[in-house]
Amino acid sequence: MILDTIYLLPLARIGVKTDFLRAVADGKVNVDLSDLKVSLISIFEMQAKAFSLNIPPGYVTEATDIIM
Repeated sequence: MILDTIYLLPLARIGVKTDFLRAVADGKVNVDLSDLKVSLISIFEMQAKAFSLNIPPGYVTEATDIIM
């Protein structure tokens, strides 16, 4: 399953209505983390969104490190 950018935003501490990755980690969704894929454009879009919202760069770096 390829994740859309919206599902990555909570990693950079950007609030969204539903945190899909948290639901997966908490076992609320029957998806294995190893089945999830992320495109490079989604990482770029997450970084751009964080920049536009003035999210501290450290949060974005941490999110990128988690994804990679």
